[in-house]
Amino acid sequence: MRNALLTIILMVWCLSCSLGLDATQPKALSPGLAALAPEMLVVVGKRAPVTERQAAENVAAALRAADGPADNLLDDETALKNLDRTAFCHLILVGTYTSNELLHQQWGHFALDRAVFARERAVPWDTPRPTLYDGAPTTGFYVFGFGTFSDTKTGYLESGRNELYLVPIALDTPKKPPYRLRINVTGAGSAGVAQAAQALLTTGMLNGVIPAVGEKLPATGDAFLLGKDRYTRELPMWAPQEALLGWTLPDATDYAGFLQAGGKPAVHLWRAKYLTGKGITDFDTAPQRHSTAAELFIAQLASPVAAQEALAALVKTLSAKPQELKFIAVTLDGQPAQQAGDFYLAASGAWLLMESLPEPQGQQVLTAALKSLAQGGGK
Repeated sequence: MRNALLTIILMVWCLSCSLGLDATQPKALSPGLAALAPEMLVVVGKRAPVTERQAAENVAAALRAADGPADNLLDDETALKNLDRTAFCHLILVGTYTSNELLHQQWGHFALDRAVFARERAVPWDTPRPTLYDGAPTTGFYVFGFGTFSDTKTGYLESGRNELYLVPIALDTPKKPPYRLRINVTGAGSAGVAQAAQALLTTGMLNGVIPAVGEKLPATGDAFLLGKDRYTRELPMWAPQEALLGWTLPDATDYAGFLQAGGKPAVHLWRAKYLTGKGITDFDTAPQRHSTAAELFIAQLASPVAAQEALAALVKTLSAKPQELKFIAVTLDGQPAQQAGDFYLAASGAWLLMESLPEPQGQQVLTAALKSLAQGGGK
């Protein structure tokens, strides 16, 4: 009997390892997400695979450790039946397009499962189907600015608005919900969902693709397809942590835009998202992938010379129409910077930084970053 029990325990342990599940204490959340934990719920599909349910429990446990409610893990059916609660909370939706109905309804603007999308939007037989370009993928997990992925271990994170808050507003109920955040923890398959959950908990990623080891990625990419050298797994350690919500992995369009505006290609880009003093109140204070407010933009250039040249080019670009910003040279804690109203731009070594946070928070975040870089934090 004892040997049989030990065998069962060993089998369960091996299964958890093969699924990438973490039975240890929950990971620490970023300071910003921890601050939102009391108003945040996790939703997983009622009939989701065990891998997804365990990933959801890992996230929910981390939120509970940050003073989140004890009953913060719901299934999709329960969540949709309790709009008096879910419409008023921040949501983390764990699963895939087919396993989580709530995630299905709030899938997001940038990603889709091509095969499911085509099947669910099939047109009548006598209606002409839209013509796709030659070689266009018809299957795979597609993410705008990154590409199409086929390995089920590839994960994806996307932040947006909790669309459920529109329901009470549309019904014109007396109680109107405030703006609420929603984070999709998803991927090309259940194993990818587990990858995304781990990235959220261990690295603070809020938007981006976590490619599987076996995913075939393009070497260089183009303006709409991210090359494999551009994928980064963590935010630089020197980035200020106070009020940090997490970070966005920039896509190919961000790299193309930086090159166009700054005249120099970036080695790597990051967009660190911060919780403002107002909290999450609207689009500008939320960490959406397509929002450029409330963030510290970080660019790593090939050299200090390239960083200075990119800074000068950005000042020139932003000084022209339609922005017409008026820059002046200033110093932040002894470090040179360019200021245009509440907007600051600075370079230190091979690093270029821009902040779009409300003041004085933006200046404080940028000053802390420059101080850390001056002390050798960027090596």
